[in-house]
Amino acid sequence: MMHTQNTPLVWLSTLYFAKGIAYVMVMFLSLIMLRQMGLSSSAALSCVALFHIPWVSKFWWKPYVVRPQHFTTWIDISEIFLALSFAALSFLMTSTCHTVAMLLLIAWLTAIHNVAVDGLYRQVTRNNHLPTFVRVKELARKLAVIVGQGVLVMMVGNMQVFYRYDRFYSWQATFYILAGLFLLFCMLHHAMLPRHSHHAETNVHRSLPSLHDIGAPFLFLYPFAVGLQAKVGILFLLDAPSSGGLGLSPQEFGLVMGTVGITGLTIGGMMGFRVLRRDGLTRWLWPMALLMVVPCAVYALMGYWEPSSLLIISLGVFLEQTTYGFGFAAYLWVLRHVSNREVGKSLMALSLMLSCLLSGVLQSAVGYYYTFLVALVVSAVPLVSTWAIRKIPTLK
Repeated sequence: MMHTQNTPLVWLSTLYFAKGIAYVMVMFLSLIMLRQMGLSSSAALSCVALFHIPWVSKFWWKPYVVRPQHFTTWIDISEIFLALSFAALSFLMTSTCHTVAMLLLIAWLTAIHNVAVDGLYRQVTRNNHLPTFVRVKELARKLAVIVGQGVLVMMVGNMQVFYRYDRFYSWQATFYILAGLFLLFCMLHHAMLPRHSHHAETNVHRSLPSLHDIGAPFLFLYPFAVGLQAKVGILFLLDAPSSGGLGLSPQEFGLVMGTVGITGLTIGGMMGFRVLRRDGLTRWLWPMALLMVVPCAVYALMGYWEPSSLLIISLGVFLEQTTYGFGFAAYLWVLRHVSNREVGKSLMALSLMLSCLLSGVLQSAVGYYYTFLVALVVSAVPLVSTWAIRKIPTLK
C-alpha cells in the first residue's frame, strides 16, 4: 500500500478534483446547456431535478454496489465510463432525449465515483482526517468549482462568439475536453491509487444521535428555500432582460459565479465552521438559520430592480454566497454528527430535487421575481424545525 503521508501530493488532489468537476457538470453546466438547446426554464430545471435521483437513492444502493474492498475498482470503472459517456454525449446533442439520457447516465456514474472516492479516503486515512489531507481535498474541490463554473463557462462563451453560427460546437468541444480529462484521470489513478487497503472502516458514529433524535423535517426543510432559488438563479442571471433575466454573457457569468461567487462561498463556509468549532452549534444555530433568508432576499431584490451593472450583480452574488456558506455550515455540522449520515444526505438530495422541480414550475407560471418572493417566504419555514437540534447534547 502507498504511504499515506504521500497521498495528498500523489493522488488525493486529482481524485477530489475529478469528483468535483463531474458533479459541477451534472448539476450546473447541464442546466446552462439544456437552456441553450432550446428547452424552457421549467423543462431544463425538471431535467436537472431528475439528475438528483442517484443521490436521493444513495442510502439504498451504496451498500450493495460500492463495497470497501472494491473502492479502487469502482473508481477505475466510473472514470473510464465517464470518459466514454462525455465523448458519446458530444455525438448525441442533436437529440434532446438522447442528451438527457446521457446526462442521467453521467449522474449515476458521478454518484458512484463520489461514493468510491469518499470511501477510499476514509479507508486509507482510517478516519484520521489530518489537517493536510483535509486542506488538500477541500482545495481540490474548490478548484473544480472554479474550473467548472468559471473557466469552462467562459470557454463555452468565447467559442460561441467565435463560432457564432454553430452554438453546439462549443459544448461538443467541452465534452471532448472532459472525456480526455477523465481518460487521463483513469490512467493516473489506476497507476497511483493504493490497491491493497482493505481494512474495514471504523465505525465512529456509535455514540452519535440518530435522525430520529434530530428530526427528519430539519434535514429536509433547512435547504429547501435556497434550493428554490439556487438553480433558477442561474437562469435568471443568464436569461435576456426581455425574459425577466439580467442578460449576463457566459463570460460575465463565469466571472461572477466562478470567481466572485466561489470566493464568497469559501469565506462564508470557513467562517461558519470556525465559529462552530469554537462555540458549538447551540450558540450559532439560530443566527445561521436566519442568514439562510439572505440569499433568497438578495435574488428577490435583484429580480425587482433588474440591475445592469456587473459590479452590483457581483456584489449581490458575493453577499448571497457568503451568507449561504456561513448559514449552511450549521446543516453540514449536523450531518457530520449523526450516526446514519447517508440517510441524512439522501434527505438533503430529496429536498434539493423537489425544490429544483418546484422552482421550474413557479418560474414558468409567475416569472423570476415572484419565484424569488416565494423562496423568500419559504425561507422562514426552516426556522421552525431548528428547535429539535437544541435538544441534542452531542451537537452542542
